[in-house]
Amino acid sequence: MRAIYQTACNGVSIGRNDIKGTICYEGASQVDPTMEQWSSITNSCGDEPYASLVPYVKKDVGNADSQKSLNIGWFYETDLVFHWAINTKALKIDWQRPTDLLIYRNQSVFSSDYNIYGIRADQTVMDILGHSRFGLDLGFVNAYHPFHLHGHDFYILAQGFGAYTPVTKLNRKNPPRRDTATMAGSGYLVIAFENDNPGSWLMHCHIAWHTGQSLALQFVEHQSEIPGLVASVSADFEINLCKVEDLL
Repeated sequence: MRAIYQTACNGVSIGRNDIKGTICYEGASQVDPTMEQWSSITNSCGDEPYASLVPYVKKDVGNADSQKSLNIGWFYETDLVFHWAINTKALKIDWQRPTDLLIYRNQSVFSSDYNIYGIRADQTVMDILGHSRFGLDLGFVNAYHPFHLHGHDFYILAQGFGAYTPVTKLNRKNPPRRDTATMAGSGYLVIAFENDNPGSWLMHCHIAWHTGQSLALQFVEHQSEIPGLVASVSADFEINLCKVEDLL
């Protein structure tokens, strides 16, 4: 078994790319096996071609009531602690104080570490994701990020290389709908989603260690409705789970 990162997806040179492991059945030869890479694997990065993603159920997209620019960057908290960040904020959740539990307890002001973006009940949302330069270390990483949004399918209005500008053409005519889409290195991604699902919804890079390095935010949607939902039919499960985790 071996794992080799795709250089096309990452602007950083990683020296140790020869890590492998050999699993031997009892009685098998102890000689290291010979290996060769599967011929059909290509060193490329990105989603299916945009034009190939045509939703069967057609939906067009109007103008959003709210627009949020989300700039992706990175910084070092210390010499050895690296964080990705969205608008200079790195998500650092206190697992003993999950967001929905705080809302259930009628908390309305949250630590900046929770990286929360509130959405009013009367808003539809368009998000613009792109790379930026900020933080304690002003380096720039040409890395691809497949962003995943919980609680929604979203519309992909635009996706490309370079900087997003107000004249970038947005596809509002039955655009692709996904729950994950890739922002290219040195590129941008424009998505929109309907504000119709009360909850605190995580949006994060689907590369696990990028999420572990804080590349995520939360959309809190219809906040006033969340306590009632927690206290409704799912209350026994959620509250008992919190009791098991010693949160209540």
